[in-house]
Amino acid sequence: MTVKSRQIMKRIVLLSVLAAIILTSCESSQDETTQVTAASTLAPTATETATPTAAPTAAPSSPTPTVTPTAAPPSPTPTVTPTVVPPSPAPTVTPTVAPPSPTPTVTPNAGQVRELVILGRGSAETVAISPDGETLAVAGNAGVWLYELNTLDLIGLLEWHAERDADFMPWPIAWSPDGRMLAGGSVNGTVSMWDVTTGEELAVLEGHTGHARTLVVNSVAWSPDGRTLASGGNDETVRLWDVASGEHLAVLEGHTHWVNSVAWSPDGRTLASGAGDTTVRLWDVASREQTGVLEGHTDRVNSVAWSPDGHTLASGSRDDTVRLWGFPHN
Repeated sequence: MTVKSRQIMKRIVLLSVLAAIILTSCESSQDETTQVTAASTLAPTATETATPTAAPTAAPSSPTPTVTPTAAPPSPTPTVTPTVVPPSPAPTVTPTVAPPSPTPTVTPNAGQVRELVILGRGSAETVAISPDGETLAVAGNAGVWLYELNTLDLIGLLEWHAERDADFMPWPIAWSPDGRMLAGGSVNGTVSMWDVTTGEELAVLEGHTGHARTLVVNSVAWSPDGRTLASGGNDETVRLWDVASGEHLAVLEGHTHWVNSVAWSPDGRTLASGAGDTTVRLWDVASREQTGVLEGHTDRVNSVAWSPDGHTLASGSRDDTVRLWGFPHN
């Protein structure tokens, strides 16, 4: 037998002893109670031998009132009317429109401008300033007048070799890059070159064809190295000339209307031309081939010009727009 089993047996024995003691005690108490009850029954009490007294009539007890609790009516659930916040109206944004930049006011030296007219030197159709900024050339019906730019003192007159058309006088002029020569186009299809220092007409370049106003030369431009001259005319062509010899080098054809403007790229490799056919055309000078047609204008193109870095070409048109054309960096 294990220790645990022995402990359980001891507890059982103790419980049995306690149960016997309790049982014996209960039996003794019951016997005593029986004896007392019997003695009381046999011996009459003094109350029982005396004249009986009427038992007082007990007043009936008042019935306990039934209290019915008044149930308080349930508090009504309050009706909550939510306050609806109206949505905030979308703010009205009034864009701030920057006012157009005012056209700068240029105050000319009116006295000096009037002096040119008062001197009787005719209308001023085309003007060009020499590369060194010292000489002003003014083309008019008498020829090309030269003025010292700072003082407007007259230097001299470069006379036209041909009679001018007083009713139609584009008279384009352009300085050579070194400022020693001036070129001008005429209404008879020719281009003149002058030595500015001596006033001598060095050459008359003939090549534009046609009749009447189709002979008009509208634009002249020098190559950056000063060796080649380009001209554009109403015969719908661009022509190249060798400056040293006066030789007609090439005719560039492709436009279908008057060529109004020609311009060399800064590197001298490309020539741009704008015409009445609404296009700007690009020409490879070395190969004499057309390399591009820039379309977008809706009326004749009157002017073209390159940026100094050669990456942008500007064109102005009768359609009231100026367009910029971008070229990739090589």
